[in-house]
Amino acid sequence: MPALHVVTPLVEPIAPHIDAPPTVLTRFLSGDEQTTELMIRLALQTGLPLLGIYEQLRAGIAHMANQPDADSLVETELDERLVRLVARLRPAASSRPIWQACILSASSRGVSACTSHLIAEAGIPSMVIAPAQGERATILGARAFQQLLTTIDFVIIDASRAPAEAIARCLRLATNGQNTARRARVILLTDPGRSVDVTLRSATAGITVVGHLGQLLSTLGIAPGNPLTTRERQVLTHVASGATNEQIARRLGVAVSTIKTYLERTHVKLKSRDRASAVATAMLRNWL
Repeated sequence: MPALHVVTPLVEPIAPHIDAPPTVLTRFLSGDEQTTELMIRLALQTGLPLLGIYEQLRAGIAHMANQPDADSLVETELDERLVRLVARLRPAASSRPIWQACILSASSRGVSACTSHLIAEAGIPSMVIAPAQGERATILGARAFQQLLTTIDFVIIDASRAPAEAIARCLRLATNGQNTARRARVILLTDPGRSVDVTLRSATAGITVVGHLGQLLSTLGIAPGNPLTTRERQVLTHVASGATNEQIARRLGVAVSTIKTYLERTHVKLKSRDRASAVATAMLRNWL
């Protein structure tokens, strides 16, 4: 039987309080959604990575859910609040993307929304599906879902705060009937420090298990903590090749002013002085 692949990071997992002002979590938990959104946008403009902010919010909700007197209604409200927050932070897609990943939400729609936003920023568009009571009750239908699995690269099962039976349902959906000629990689995202339920050990054989969003990004080939968006990395790659703003604009089919805007944002995030230092910093940190 294949071994269970548990990702062990080369460094300590990203702590929930790192890279994000602690007051962001305080405001979020208090219900002040507008101030929370404003604080996050300001933090992102100063170069703080979205990963650290979402890790903090995820850990805060999990901490409250694990309290002895935890109220399920409060947990549900926090989850819905997180979904609304991500929807406001995430830019609207200009066109329908070609899906590269599917996120099966076993319980927390909020964490699934955060995950989808994070990997979309890295250039991996995903579809989020919340399976209902049975394997055939996805919004796509069983046959359409199995067809989807033959066209995407990753299936991410978000098991955050999910009961074993919900995780098992998602595992069956993700692994049953996959075309062996084109098999999507299945990744199980659990709560930090949570071991795989003994009843699920056989079902997770050969599946990668991660406990942090940073580990998930690494598994997807994304450098954790990279503050640059896909477009900013594209522009910086062209800069590294010696292209001028006019040449980059023609290659990407955008205005020169747009290229200048991308570079201005990049300088803020990397704290770079000029084009050469921006390229050097990004390459040194493996962000390019």
